[in-house]
Amino acid sequence: MALISALFTLIIWALAGVAIGKAFLQMALQFGWVAAGSGTEAVLGAAFDGVFYFLPFFLALTAAKHFKVNLYVALAVVSALLHPQIAELAAAPGSTAFGLPFPSMFYASSVIPAIVAVWITGYVERWCQRVLPGALRNFLTPVLVVLVMVPLVLFTVGPVTMWLSHAVADGVNALFDVAPWLAGALMGGLWQVFVLFGLHWGFVPVFLNDIASSGWEPLLAPVMAAVMAQAAATLAVLTVTRSMDRQELAAVRFITHMRYFFARVAQEGQWHDGGSALAQTLEQSYPEAVACAGKLATVLELRLGVELSSDERAYLALHVARL
Repeated sequence: MALISALFTLIIWALAGVAIGKAFLQMALQFGWVAAGSGTEAVLGAAFDGVFYFLPFFLALTAAKHFKVNLYVALAVVSALLHPQIAELAAAPGSTAFGLPFPSMFYASSVIPAIVAVWITGYVERWCQRVLPGALRNFLTPVLVVLVMVPLVLFTVGPVTMWLSHAVADGVNALFDVAPWLAGALMGGLWQVFVLFGLHWGFVPVFLNDIASSGWEPLLAPVMAAVMAQAAATLAVLTVTRSMDRQELAAVRFITHMRYFFARVAQEGQWHDGGSALAQTLEQSYPEAVACAGKLATVLELRLGVELSSDERAYLALHVARL
């Protein structure tokens, strides 16, 4: 958790600012201040979404500094993951590379692949600098590092993350049929952790399929409770801590969490919300407020057999967190 906090600290204000901007854009669309599908929406959407789409680049910079890796070599490795040809290859059914099936994994807005790539790059880079002669070291090191790291990440880190995310989603979905209150407790208590490690992507097809078939998705209820419990935890940090830096960060994080009341967007700021904010609350000894509030709010709803609106569910989570 300290590693995640360290990697996000340098970019936290950029993430916080554009997350709030994205929330205001969604509000403007809902209230009709900006026309949906217009050029204005496209420009503002790109302005506020670019940081999240290219988040692997930003994490490559912070990870390179943390792991003491050449900054430009780290960017060279991670940039390949976002290349349009890689996205096209991942989208094409039955595509292969090096005689192996190519994983259907998209790296825009991802976190774990970039961090792992830079971490392993450090070892490969140091090995190259140790064994290569001085006359060849400067230009052969980037070539060998990129040649080794890009296929390694594409065929190992991506598939492992995807497999874990689908396994978690299938397990929670199956548990929901047997004990919905327990599945809700797991979703509410662990959702921020799922997001932190990129395991939440496995739930996306489940969400879309249920919404398309029945028009509603029960697994989204615990997610709202978890997010609002995290909002309460950041509010606790804001009111208790004496550090001005922590107060500023907690205030911004609380605002970006509360945007769920007004703009029902979960993707644009969830790495800021689920990663750095969770790290801060854990550092401040408030993990109970985060995990238990998300669990209890969902268990109370599902166990008692009542149906709450999203605002009522969030209100319940906030008050449970205050306990």
